[in-house]
Amino acid sequence: MMLGYGQVNNSFGHVNGTLDLLPKPHGERFPMMITGGSQQSPNWGAEHLDGLITYPRSPKIQAHVVDSYQAKVNTFSKRPKPIMQPLYIDIDANDNSPVSPIHLGVRCGINKLLDYLLILRDSGVNHIALNLRFNRTPVESTLHKLSEMVLPHFHSDEFNLKAVSKREGVNG
Repeated sequence: MMLGYGQVNNSFGHVNGTLDLLPKPHGERFPMMITGGSQQSPNWGAEHLDGLITYPRSPKIQAHVVDSYQAKVNTFSKRPKPIMQPLYIDIDANDNSPVSPIHLGVRCGINKLLDYLLILRDSGVNHIALNLRFNRTPVESTLHKLSEMVLPHFHSDEFNLKAVSKREGVNG
């Protein structure tokens, strides 16, 4: 049962209102996203969710998943909704090592990771959470390479324009 702001009393426990949540939501409600389908129909997700968190797949299959989701979204909304995915990465010391799959991610050189991420971006994936759990090179070196060689190629305004243009059929 919801009481007042920050107060909850139900079978999961009791919160007396002293709990603080950061960051604060900007709107009147929290954005709602689920991973995969969470046992909901694709149409329900397209209508009621604020975006989708999907599992890593090959870029070709991921593009199909994104297009399918956004087509369903278009029946309920005039604007596309964001698509997010996690990605485990293992950056090879050879910057040009080709992409090979690992559990929920890829092993490759930093240059091939950039190519891979650009393909995902262009297929409509808006956010990728990179996870270094399986990375075998020193974390400091990997973070440096990511900050110097990958992240400068991604800017939210540039990406949003490309994603919206793709969805609206505009070439850019």
